[in-house]
Amino acid sequence: MTHPYFDTTLPDGRRGVAALAHRGFARPGGVDNGLENSMSAFAAAVDLGFRYVETDAHGTSDGVAVALHDESLDRTTDAHGLVAERPWVQVQQARIGGVEPVPRLEEVLSTWPNLFVNIDVKHASGIQPVADAIERTASHARVCVTSFSAQRRRATLARLSRPVATSAGTTEVAGFLAGARLRLPALAARALRGVDALQVPETQSAGRARLRVVDAVTVAAAHAAGRAVHVWTPNTRPEMERLLDLGVDGIVTDRADLLKEVLVARGLWTVPVPPPVAQRRVHAVVRGHVQQVGFRYTTAQEARRRGLGGVVRNLPDGAVEVVAEGPVVEVTGLVEFLHDGPPAARVTEVVVTEQEPTGETEFTVGR
Repeated sequence: MTHPYFDTTLPDGRRGVAALAHRGFARPGGVDNGLENSMSAFAAAVDLGFRYVETDAHGTSDGVAVALHDESLDRTTDAHGLVAERPWVQVQQARIGGVEPVPRLEEVLSTWPNLFVNIDVKHASGIQPVADAIERTASHARVCVTSFSAQRRRATLARLSRPVATSAGTTEVAGFLAGARLRLPALAARALRGVDALQVPETQSAGRARLRVVDAVTVAAAHAAGRAVHVWTPNTRPEMERLLDLGVDGIVTDRADLLKEVLVARGLWTVPVPPPVAQRRVHAVVRGHVQQVGFRYTTAQEARRRGLGGVVRNLPDGAVEVVAEGPVVEVTGLVEFLHDGPPAARVTEVVVTEQEPTGETEFTVGR
């Protein structure tokens, strides 16, 4: 449990609990408002003081990762059809509960740069788009990538430039439970060797019976293997109290309001120290009809609006040179802006080179 995603240490040094709002917070007082996985649901969780949310991801036909649980738009939105068969231009017209747009995963990650996000890759269509969203927002330190399919999870991880937190898929959980029930700690640990955590229900159906997944034996076995245990989705106070008494490390719930009450009463409500916002510095050379068209000044305005440091200047060969530094999301946005420039410009090429950040905060216009 060394990944920063799992650090819930309280100010007094005690171990806290990761409180995850399931698909955001869309059930205030236990009443479903029909807005799961919407920006308003995530905002409601953040406003309540949550620093962890859980969401799901699919990819559109043109490679945009969206935060949506089902593979189709039918249940939660006013539109129809499979997400993987629709381009983003169509999916963005759908309204969750008839009122809220379907958010891009990148939008969720960039809107709250200190929010920890648990991402369940629900479909193969989401593999590359999810990886792209994490890369573009440099969210590696604050996401946990999971999937019922271990293969799908591994495929997503293979496309990332840095490690992220992970949790077990169905087959890995089955292997762990076998080892734990047989009191074979080496077998249990081996089943989880490729992940950081178990994220499981307390019980699961097995034919006509219910199989207990989380109890004192399985929690102890997971901890002995150095793995966190997160449980979904207890929505009543007795369930939450029971799981906390067992020593679980996290709870994923629809009742974020109730979980906060329980944790406050136990002195376990904590806001994890967020990881620092990742910085990026780039050197860009923009070619085309880019001088004498206001390119430097509009670039400076855009950079300052984004809170970036750096400089923009004309080069003797007719190109424009731009150096920009600041949060990854904002620098990436400026680079996208450079491909268009002001209306009078005609950009033919943008050559971007990465540089080490220097801490520069002021953006200037050079000659």
